[in-house]
Amino acid sequence: MKRTFLYILICVSINISAQDNTIDSLFKVLDQSISNKNLFIENKLNIIDSLKAKVSNADNKHQQFSLFKELYDEYKTFQYDSAYHYAISNYNDSKNTNNIYWFNQSSLDLSFIMTSSGLYSDSFRFIENIVNDSLTNQQKLEYYNHYGRLYHDLTLFNGRNLYSDEYWYKARGYWDSLIILSDQLQVPNHISKGLLELIDGNIERAKNIYLGYLQSQDSYSQDYSITASTLSFIYSISDNKKMQKQYAILAAISDINCAITENASFHQLALILYDEGDTERAYQLIKLSLNDANYYNARLRRVEIAKSLPIIEKAFHDKLNKEKRRLSIALTAISLLALIILFATFYILKQLKELRQNRKVIQLTNDQLNQLNLDLLESNKIKEEYIGHFLNLCSQYIDKIEQFHQLVQRKITVGQIDSLLAMTKSKKLIDEEMQELLMSFDRIFLKLFPDFKDEFNALFEPENQFSLKKDELLNTELRIFALIRLGVSDSSKIAQFLRYSVNTVYTYRTKVKNRAKIDRDKFEDEIMKIDSFTS
Repeated sequence: MKRTFLYILICVSINISAQDNTIDSLFKVLDQSISNKNLFIENKLNIIDSLKAKVSNADNKHQQFSLFKELYDEYKTFQYDSAYHYAISNYNDSKNTNNIYWFNQSSLDLSFIMTSSGLYSDSFRFIENIVNDSLTNQQKLEYYNHYGRLYHDLTLFNGRNLYSDEYWYKARGYWDSLIILSDQLQVPNHISKGLLELIDGNIERAKNIYLGYLQSQDSYSQDYSITASTLSFIYSISDNKKMQKQYAILAAISDINCAITENASFHQLALILYDEGDTERAYQLIKLSLNDANYYNARLRRVEIAKSLPIIEKAFHDKLNKEKRRLSIALTAISLLALIILFATFYILKQLKELRQNRKVIQLTNDQLNQLNLDLLESNKIKEEYIGHFLNLCSQYIDKIEQFHQLVQRKITVGQIDSLLAMTKSKKLIDEEMQELLMSFDRIFLKLFPDFKDEFNALFEPENQFSLKKDELLNTELRIFALIRLGVSDSSKIAQFLRYSVNTVYTYRTKVKNRAKIDRDKFEDEIMKIDSFTS
């Protein structure tokens, strides 16, 4: 189903593209068709396989005759041997069953493919056995057409000789009969009508008949291919090279789309391109033409191709050799130029290396200066914040000392020595002041480093991150590393400030580093990278 859908898409795109009848656009469509040639053949084979599957289920001889006829119709322009197989099977069965209709039809079919394959004597043998009076009207149309084509192809095959004029007139006579009968039956027959006009020298009338047919078509077919190919021939007579090429391309596109291997379009187009000097494309097409002729087993096509192939092949190889010589000269010149460029590049690279080294030194110095400036800016801001804060804090402590001094005097004066002694023995006052000091530190630090808590926790896995209690700005772990971020890395100084032992501070630092998701030796370096609001 996928391949069938793809095939339909390709057909639609090619049909649409072909509406633009410029040579370049048609060549693009032709190239696309050639690249998908195997897909069109595969689609043809799928249709054939479905018909073969029906043969095994045929209930009677009539159904088998009909299915063999359908298989012949699929093969007749696709592969001679298979078409012959189904036509000769119907031919033999018709003689055994004395079925005159199938005898006539299979004889006509055999005559057609024998002509297509160049077996003209065999074609005569089958068509001459037909009794004209026993033919149906449709079979009579085929009878006249096959006889006309047989004598026409004989004329082309033999060239100018003693019998060529006789064959030509016989072909014309059968086509005359075909046109008379098709007119009586009101069956359109543009190919034969156009051909007779062409034979009689009425070029314009023939051209109009063929053009009218093509304009009425919205898909490719064997008749489309024949008509486009004939139009190409007509335009060659009038020396219209552009239109000759255009219709030769259209014929080739149609043949590929319809999987017609018994064709003359590739050969015809190859000769046109050869005359124009496009030997590469001409060689490609003449090889495709030969492959199709061999695939179909078309003797006449092979004879025609054999005359042209050596000429086109020689021209193609001569062009290749000429291009190789030009390429060799160009490569020699490029090699010399490359040596000059190599020496120049070596000298320039040497100079650039020295320049880069100097630039690196300058850049390193600049980076160091910039970092020093940033560090100084941050340090100055921190000092400014903390100096201001602690000056204010000192002022508050002086006020508290003064208040405490007055309290002591009052208690001594009134003799409350025991009350004063109890108050000085209690640690509550010191603990409250220490707690207030730490809260002040936390507030000013988080003012300087507002994202410290989030960036600090980012260094740990979610389950190892630190959470704070209600109304708590920093805990002991965060406070220790906050001091480190401020540049206080000595554990003794940290212990002195937080009123812990040095071992306690060391233990906290070690535990925190061990919980981190990064290398413990790089942990404090990452702490120092946490930005302040001044960065």
